[in-house]
Order: sequence, then structure tokens, then C-alpha cells
Amino acid sequence: MAIATGYTVTPLSTYAFSKKTSLPFTVSAVGGVFNPAGNGETITVTAEYPGDLVATYGTNATIIGPSTGPQITFQPDSSVPSFQFTITPAQTGFDSIAFTNNQGWTDSRNASYLVSLDFTTQVYQAIIAILRKSNLILAIVNANNIIDITSQQYQTEDPIKAAPQAGDLPELMLLQGRFSSKLEGANSLQSSAAQTYILWVTTDTPEVGGESAGQVATLNSLKMALDFTFATATDDTLGLPYVFTRELRGGPDLKDSEKKDAPNRGAKRWAAVYAIDVLFSFSPALLQNYAA
Repeated sequence: MAIATGYTVTPLSTYAFSKKTSLPFTVSAVGGVFNPAGNGETITVTAEYPGDLVATYGTNATIIGPSTGPQITFQPDSSVPSFQFTITPAQTGFDSIAFTNNQGWTDSRNASYLVSLDFTTQVYQAIIAILRKSNLILAIVNANNIIDITSQQYQTEDPIKAAPQAGDLPELMLLQGRFSSKLEGANSLQSSAAQTYILWVTTDTPEVGGESAGQVATLNSLKMALDFTFATATDDTLGLPYVFTRELRGGPDLKDSEKKDAPNRGAKRWAAVYAIDVLFSFSPALLQNYAA
């Protein structure tokens, strides 16, 4: 069989609210099978926030070095198309993990996977996943131009250019807006919080001097794609147990968006904004489990 040219990890995001929840993963070879005998292939899981990990062996891999600590390395068996394992945080303070490799491989999330256990980031990632899985949106926007500011690449490399180039557009950038919470005491029947996510759409470069019918058509197509995507991709809970509801609010087209507090980096025309309002609802048991 052909030798792997990369790897993917499933699930892309793991939504586990408890800080002591076990997280199962499958790592699959792209284009063939793993070849550690010839390439010495290893894949490492690293805690990005202080806190130890505990690895449980699954199938088709060997743990290289300690099976507990902030970083755990796996070597797949020879000629296997995939391997499985489970990660469990050893203590509170564990926030997220990233997958890396020693082959220089890249994959659908730039060789890193962020697995967040805080509810606001989980929803952020759920929205990004919806955008990147939408055929309607991907027909207009390159997946690499859907900016995920929670990704390890953004955190460590900051791939956002000082000014957008023609090849970067159209661009979707998801930011966070207003947050509020109403967390009640242990005897409360329910607690709640609300987070607004801001989706910026940019369709031109700073050099564009006038309105373009093509830019307007692109923006209008994106509006419809976003509306239909969020209407059909999932229910109002985004598939998460503690999301009570979400609402997509269309914002204004900003022909001169540099007058606004916008991440446009000089693009002056045909930026648009959407607001996604998410309401969280937490039971006392869920909160106690998170704090345990």
C-alpha cells in the first residue's frame, strides 16, 4: 500500500465540558498507511495550558516515553491506516491540547487541533466547523480564508496579514463580542450566560478605489450562503448540551468600514458584519462537574 502523506484527527473538536472527561481520538493516515519503520513517524499530543495528561493505549500504536505528563508521543504500528487512543486530564487547569508531528505534515487544520473545554471557545469552534463544512460557503470562500483565531497557528504564528491581498479574499473572520453571565449559587435551578460572536466578511483589497459589481455580487452570495448554512447546518443548540439557543443577526454592509472598529486592515469597501448571539444554560450539576 502507499505510504501516508499526512494525517487527520477525528473528532476535529471534542466538546467535553468536564475538566476530567476522557477524550477519545482516532488518527488516520492520508493517502495510505503509516510507515514508522522507514520514516520514524510520531505524533505528539501537548497540553497548551498547564496541566498533565494521562494517555490510555487504544489500538495500533505505542506510547514513546511516559504515558502521563504535559506531552505524550505516539508511534503508529507499521502499515496501519489509523490508530486510536484516549486522553484524560490528570488535574484541573487542563484547557486544550494540540497535535503535532515529526514529518512536517500538514492537514485540514494546519497540523494542529485545538480541543477546548471552556464553553465559549467550544461554541466558537462549532461555528468555525459549520462554516468550513458548508459547500455553499466553500464555493465562494477558500477554507484557508475562514480565520479561526483560537487555532494554534493563529496563537503562535499570527497568519493574518497586515493588509488583505487579492488571494486572501473573500475572507471570513470570526471574533467575539459582548459577554454577560448570570451564574447563580449552588441552590439555583439554572444559571445562564450569553456571548456574541462577530463574523466579519471582507471582499476587497485596500487598493480598490470604487464599488465593483463583482464585489457586491460576492457579498450578496455570501449573505445567502450564511443564512442557508446556519438555517440547515444544525439546530439552535449547535449540537452542544449547554447551549440554549442561538440567533444569527445580519448587520450593515459597511462601504467605508475603516470608520468602524473593524479588523479590515485597510479594506474600505464591501465589508459586512453578522452577529451570532448564543445563550448558555447550565444546571447546578454541570457547573459542579466543571469546578471539580
